[in-house]
Amino acid sequence: MLSELITCINSNYEQFKINNNILNINKLFTDITFNNIETSLPKKSFFESLLYIFDKKFIYLSTEQKIEKINDFKKYIVFNYPGYYRKYKDSLKNIKNYSYDSLLEDKITNVNIKQLINFLDINLYLFNDNNISIYFSERELISKYKPTIIMEYKNYKYTPIILNKNGLYSYLEHSNFLEILYNKLNWEQFNNFNITKMKVAELRDFCETLGIETMKHSDKTNKKINKTKKELLNNIKLLYI
Repeated sequence: MLSELITCINSNYEQFKINNNILNINKLFTDITFNNIETSLPKKSFFESLLYIFDKKFIYLSTEQKIEKINDFKKYIVFNYPGYYRKYKDSLKNIKNYSYDSLLEDKITNVNIKQLINFLDINLYLFNDNNISIYFSERELISKYKPTIIMEYKNYKYTPIILNKNGLYSYLEHSNFLEILYNKLNWEQFNNFNITKMKVAELRDFCETLGIETMKHSDKTNKKINKTKKELLNNIKLLYI
């Protein structure tokens, strides 16, 4: 028991050191200081980052235990993915069902990240050099108000961004910086399409090319109806990555 404890402490010693790296997110704020947890499994760093955020005890595990827990987490997602996809596929047009088994591999793609974000029903802000991207969960509806996590991608690995030992941010408690991050996104790409000048029919076609649902459920008639132009424009903006 004592030897296992010592092994665990030694394997995590580096993670308890103060990280002197300057995080890109800290360049945006003068009154908030974020920290990160240095990941130690480069090929599994995205999943490692997720578990640091969701499991407070994960940081105390040995390297072997972390790998085992990551593999169990991946198997859980793959096992439950088909049922989840069948339930929410109407709102997941950008994600195909056939590729979920690739989540078991070490290499993670943008499609895999999108799958995970949708499965967990959270949003992700990702810092990469001087760029900020966001992966919005599309499950049922797209919303900046869903629980949010933040990561940085640097030197070919992901690290979780935390604040006061917390890495899962609710809009209710953390709107002060989540709204700033949201407004820092670059929406200029859509200006080339002049989407605000499109007719509603053209805008629907454009939304369909992006995989955005153009219908919504009417509480009044209990039937599906077309979204308004304002709603479609807002969905395009929210979906941009």
